[in-house]
Amino acid sequence: MDAISLVNAFNRMLVSNVLIVRKHHRLNAISSGMVRNAVILTGVAIVTLFITGQQMGTIQFRSHLGDVSSISITLMYTVIMIVQFPTLAVAISKRNKLHELCKRIIRMDEEFQKHFFRPIPPNSFWWIKLQLVIASLITLYLLCHCILLSHMYPGKTALTVAGRILLQFNMAMRLIFGQLFGEILLSRFQHFQRVVTLRNLGFFVQCLDEIDELKTLLTSIFGFQILINGANMFMTCSVVSYNVLITVQIKENLLQVLWEKLDVLADLFGNMVIFFLFGYRCGLIEVKEQEFKNAVKSLQYTATEEHSEDYLNFLDLINLKLMAESPKITACGLFTVNLQVFYNVFAAIVTYIMILFQFRDFEKA
Repeated sequence: MDAISLVNAFNRMLVSNVLIVRKHHRLNAISSGMVRNAVILTGVAIVTLFITGQQMGTIQFRSHLGDVSSISITLMYTVIMIVQFPTLAVAISKRNKLHELCKRIIRMDEEFQKHFFRPIPPNSFWWIKLQLVIASLITLYLLCHCILLSHMYPGKTALTVAGRILLQFNMAMRLIFGQLFGEILLSRFQHFQRVVTLRNLGFFVQCLDEIDELKTLLTSIFGFQILINGANMFMTCSVVSYNVLITVQIKENLLQVLWEKLDVLADLFGNMVIFFLFGYRCGLIEVKEQEFKNAVKSLQYTATEEHSEDYLNFLDLINLKLMAESPKITACGLFTVNLQVFYNVFAAIVTYIMILFQFRDFEKA
């Protein structure tokens, strides 16, 4: 499955509004599915939130809100459903930029093929496929667990859980979709580094400028989604970890608690793996970009006195250009997306768990 198939697959999964089609022997990006995605996802979010609100008004539900653990879990699931609305609004507002991003990547690849008379080698994108498999398997497991829940608790409880599971799956898919474009840029840096020479140096400097603009466009499109997924992982991991620790403290049987909480732990594991890999691969883009720049800089040392003075001055200008700092992939400009973000979020999770335990001490008092 290549990049084209993956982009089209994300469109069918209600994640993107772009389809890549071949027309007159050329690839073209067309807008498709925005209204469909907005209507279906908004409908699921509204129905799920409405049923949740009804359940919150029942006496049976209020009786379970007597401790910090239950309140935190309820707020966590409510926030997950509410953030769907701003996420969809941002996706709609950025639809033209996503379309432009796809078209510019296609155009850059076409220019490479015209220059070298061969296409860029295909990439397997196995990191993306791995995350798709993990997210899909966890979602299927949670939906099966939801079916069992419907037999234990007749009514609308299972419907609410199923809606939340599907919305969380869509959030994860949006982050993976953003990573797909990061993988495309990463593969371009890796290939450019292998084929760059003095003779085609000017072309690759133009490609570097284009990739810088693509990274800025990528941040504009997916920055809010990165921020939401990071906050979601922080909240989910904190609340679930606190809930598991409290349950272990009460039942004093770790294996039994892990088995009982297997569904939420599986959900937590999926969120952490996806966010970890996203940060890791985005950080790797900076590494490969720097390696490509170093390869270009090293070419100036192969220049000899046989080259004209104008050409040597051209190399000096390129060297100065490469010394300028390139734009980074960020979350709405708040922080650069790399592996350090995951470590910072993990540290914040530990802090938040300690705060929840302090609330529990107040509750006992």
